[in-house]
Amino acid sequence: MDRSDQELNILEEVSRVLSAGLDLEHGFERVMQLLSRELEVQRAALVLWDRGGEQMRTVASLGLTPAE
Repeated sequence: MDRSDQELNILEEVSRVLSAGLDLEHGFERVMQLLSRELEVQRAALVLWDRGGEQMRTVASLGLTPAE
């Protein structure tokens, strides 16, 4: 399988995970696990803007310490 096919397969799986009706944080964690497994990602963070707190908030991570 070439890289573009692999990326397409990963995007399809991400779509399935996020549309599965799970709460978003659980879905984001599953996406991180998928990236780790399929792309051998060792450190990553999904950061979203928190409108209420007027700051960035890490909603899922992989390979980071709680302080990070």
